[in-house]
Amino acid sequence: MPNTTPSDNAPAAKEVEYSDLHRGEMLERTQWAREFSWHQLQVLARHMRTFEAENGTLLFREGDRGSYMCLIARGKASVVKGDQSYGMKYLATLGPGKTFGEMALFDAEPRSASVVATEKTLLLVLTKEGFEALAAEMPQLALRLVMKLARMMSERLRKTSGALSEHLERIDK
Repeated sequence: MPNTTPSDNAPAAKEVEYSDLHRGEMLERTQWAREFSWHQLQVLARHMRTFEAENGTLLFREGDRGSYMCLIARGKASVVKGDQSYGMKYLATLGPGKTFGEMALFDAEPRSASVVATEKTLLLVLTKEGFEALAAEMPQLALRLVMKLARMMSERLRKTSGALSEHLERIDK
C-alpha cells in the first residue's frame, strides 16, 4: 500500500513500485555509478524504495526523527533551516544524483534541516532497515557505501566550516 504520510521510515510522498532492475538503472544514471559496479548498484537497488513527491511536498522537517536517506533520481529539492528569529534560511538546492538525510542511517538524532521538493521529484530511499539488510547480505558493499557517505558528509562539513569562518570574529583584533 502506498505511503503518503510522514513516518520514521519514509518521506511524505507517494510510494511507487519499480522493479529492482529499474531502480538499479536509476542509480546507474547518477554519479553513484562511478563508484559502484553494475552488480553492486543492483544489490543496493534491492534494498531501496521509490517515492514520488509533487512540487511543494515536505520530504522531512527539521527536528523530526527519521531513519532514512534519499537520493534524487529526478527532480529537485531545497534544503532549508530555521534561524533564531523563527525564519527560514535557504541552504541548498539539490538535483539528480544528490542525497540528503544520510546522518539518519548512523544516529538517532533529529533532522538538522527541512527538505522540500521544488518540482515533481522521484526519490530512491534507503531506510535504516534496508541498510542493515544490505550489511547482512553484502558487508563489503555496505562498508563501501558507508565510506562514500562519510566522504560526502566530510565534504559538506568542510564547506560549512569554511562558510561559518567568514562570520566569526577575528582573533587578531
